[in-house]
Amino acid sequence: DMIKWFFTLVLPLLIAAIPINDVFTMPMKLFLSSTLMAILCFAFEIVPQTAVALILPIFWVFFNVAPANVVFQPWTQYNVWMMFSGLLMANVLESTGLLSRIAYFCILKTGATYNGILFGLAGAGFIISMTIGHAVVPMAALTYGICLALDLKLCKESAGIMLVGAMSCLVVNMAKFTAPVLMMGIGESITGPLELLGFFESWFINAPLILFFVVMVFIASRLFKPDQPISGKEYFTQKLKEQGPMTTDEKKTAAVIVFYFLFIITQKFHGFEVTWGMAIIPLLMAFPKIGAATNKDIQRVNYGFILFITACMGIGAVAGSLGLGQIIVQMVMPLLDGHGHYTFFLIEWVWLVACNFVMTPLAMEAAFSLPLATIGTGLGLNPMAVYYFMISSVDQIIMPYEYALYLISFAFGIIRLTDFMKLMGIKMVVNLIIAFAILLPWWKLIGFLYV
Repeated sequence: DMIKWFFTLVLPLLIAAIPINDVFTMPMKLFLSSTLMAILCFAFEIVPQTAVALILPIFWVFFNVAPANVVFQPWTQYNVWMMFSGLLMANVLESTGLLSRIAYFCILKTGATYNGILFGLAGAGFIISMTIGHAVVPMAALTYGICLALDLKLCKESAGIMLVGAMSCLVVNMAKFTAPVLMMGIGESITGPLELLGFFESWFINAPLILFFVVMVFIASRLFKPDQPISGKEYFTQKLKEQGPMTTDEKKTAAVIVFYFLFIITQKFHGFEVTWGMAIIPLLMAFPKIGAATNKDIQRVNYGFILFITACMGIGAVAGSLGLGQIIVQMVMPLLDGHGHYTFFLIEWVWLVACNFVMTPLAMEAAFSLPLATIGTGLGLNPMAVYYFMISSVDQIIMPYEYALYLISFAFGIIRLTDFMKLMGIKMVVNLIIAFAILLPWWKLIGFLYV
């Protein structure tokens, strides 16, 4: 902790010690030093994330770094409200039992053998993540329950089930059409307003990333292949029977989700703004007689995460108002002159994977979305390609502490560290190969790589 505090205090002070001039103004000095301190607090987790997210924008306004209408501009965008609605919908999905029903159904359909459990979890996670998302915690609890029911303690088989459950919620997110929402908000001052990809369009564009997910589930099934055959058909049949017929709350939840899904894929027919619709429709779950959300579901929403997201988006808004993006371009572009776009993406991948050892993925998205979008745009690249590539890169870890959402599954205590590192190390190598051998050429072929 002392080492963490040393860097958190000293590095911002070094920036604060730089003399101001016509380019490096006092507002810019205050912005860079305060933002660096906030990002280090996020990365080292030495101050509660919510506290930092509250203090940072207030600091900017109080010390005249930027006006309040710039600092709090993210609250006027759909991103924040869509995330709140998504978190609420995930809570309802868990509390009504619909999540476990979907998982049990998928597992039984894939045979309920060990491989069937893995691919069933992968299918359930894919369905939930692509439509709702934010199901990492309930999925971790569900996979833990499955391991206990099959009497799998600390072993390779339990590692496979737990990690496939985690990957079904996290790796899949690389291809989700809402995945770059945070980065779009941060980089908007440089890129201008960007539109989300269509629901199925994102699958088409990111097909190699979906292939990557399938390959990783297959690798997990071989890497953690049980010494003795495992069959959970009786258990999952019994669990599904115990749930009985769908309850009224489950039916209401399912109806809202179906309506939500249809609204997304029929946007070109109804003409309504799909992003604001995605913020409104899940809230129907809280309406009497319509949905199944309770006060407890609403209270369980992670409001601290929402505050964190808006603070990160505020970094982009303030940086844009100070002209920081153009300064980055002027400094970095000469270094990339004469190099191909693959060089830029390789540097991006290596840099983000390296930073994962000391920063959380969200902290990296907050810190690097703006400069990477600025450089990428200067090279003629599509900023959405830069963002999707960034999402894929920050997911590449070796140790559980690097990514809190993987740490949730590891914290249940039935994954050996060697098994975790083995699968994650393979995942990193496979991601690098697919990214440069398939993904980037695919984007170039379909015209997504360039503006």
